[in-house]
Parts: sequence; structure tokens; C-alpha cells
Amino acid sequence: MRFTRRNRALRKTGWAAPGDRPRPRGDGSSIHRETRGDAARASRCFTLLTSTCGVADHSTGSEQVNGTGLRVRGLLVLMTVLGTACALLMQGCEKSLPPGTRAERIVIEKAARRLTIYREGVALKSYRVALGSEPVGPKRTEGDHRTPEGRYTIDWRNRDSQFHRALHVSYPSQEDSARARARGEAPGGNIMIHGLPEDKEWLGSFHRRIDWTDGCIAVTNPEIEELWAVVPDGTPVEIRP
Repeated sequence: MRFTRRNRALRKTGWAAPGDRPRPRGDGSSIHRETRGDAARASRCFTLLTSTCGVADHSTGSEQVNGTGLRVRGLLVLMTVLGTACALLMQGCEKSLPPGTRAERIVIEKAARRLTIYREGVALKSYRVALGSEPVGPKRTEGDHRTPEGRYTIDWRNRDSQFHRALHVSYPSQEDSARARARGEAPGGNIMIHGLPEDKEWLGSFHRRIDWTDGCIAVTNPEIEELWAVVPDGTPVEIRP
């Protein structure tokens, strides 16, 4: 009976129980498409693992946690604590850019999940990033969760972003807009290089384990603070496949 209840609980989250084939959710969407906005998307992805440890008791309407669930949950907590400590240690060991540094160009390589800043053709520093939840292919329409590809600029910035700090990428270009109009679609927009929500800052570099944004480029909060300081408005941005 307990095994049956656990199967039901796992199926409700969209995960297959042992021996089952994966089954999509009722609306056919993936776990990354269920929520609107990067903040809700990030929260959903970061809490999904722990949400499958409980076993729903449908006869009482309550949730029970069996011995296996408690062990799994305890292991997840331990892994989170150790991972956070390691991430903070690694961030503290990363070399900071010298004061007064100014970048002249940004190159984002989507396949490598890498953002690199340049000055006079020399790479100053690279950062690992997370992308839109549909990372393959250029952004074509609003709501496709893809990160654009092409040549743009940093044209404005948001100090009070819900993602700590944000540098705006000038997508859509005139060409992007024209292609979208030809298809009878909206090109979308509001593409940013940004940090993490304040309540998820503790995740640090672990946020990069999944592509979780709506098409933006995400780094850690210390990294976006450094980019904020060295990347002026007007800096060219090249986003490669």
C-alpha cells in the first residue's frame, strides 16, 4: 500500500516511480514551463527534489514521510549544506578584477555556458552561466524560453532588479523584429544578464546545474556585481550558439 501511495505521489510531480515509464503532466508541459517569470521558475526548480520525499495519504488528506523519505531528505539537506560551503569557498578563491577595469566587449557562448569579457582583444575573465530553459536555438518569439543569438549591446541597467542586478541586452534587433512580424508573432524582449533572487542567493554557483531562466543569462550575485562595475552601457554583446 505504501509503495502504491508513493507511486501516486511521484506521478503527481511528473516523475516516474521505479519500473514505470516517464509520464508527462496533465498539460504536457515540462517542469521548467509550469510557472511564469524567472523568479517562480527558479523557485520551482530549486525545490523540486525535496518535494518528492513525502508520501500523500489520500485517505486522511495529510502527508506522511516514510523512513526512506526521511533519509533522502536528510541526505539532500547534508548535500545542500556541503555544496553551499564548497561554492562559497570557491567563490572566495576566484580572482577579482583589478579596480578600474573596463570591458570593451562581451562574448556569450551558449553551448559552453560561458560569458567572457574582453578588452583590446584580450580575455579578462570568464564566467559560467545558466540560460533559458530551452537553450538550443535562437530566440524567435515571446514565451519560447530561448536565449537570443546575434550581436547586441548593453543599453541600460536595473539596480533594483528582483535578480539583484541586471544588465539589459538590446534584443530584439530590427532584424529580429522583422523576422517575428513576418511570422505574425511577437519577438519578446527584456533579455538581461542578471544575478539570483535574493532568497536564492545562497545557492551560488549551484544555480548553474540547470538552465532555468525565461531566456536571460544568469550568473551569481557576486559575479553580476563585478560585471556591473566593469561593463559600461554601450558595450557590444555577441551571443553565439
